[in-house]
Amino acid sequence: ATFFVDSFVFVYIVSCR
Repeated sequence: ATFFVDSFVFVYIVSCR
């Protein structure tokens, strides 16, 4: 995984809250 993908998944999870 890349840094961009990691950050994207993190933002996605936060937005899903």
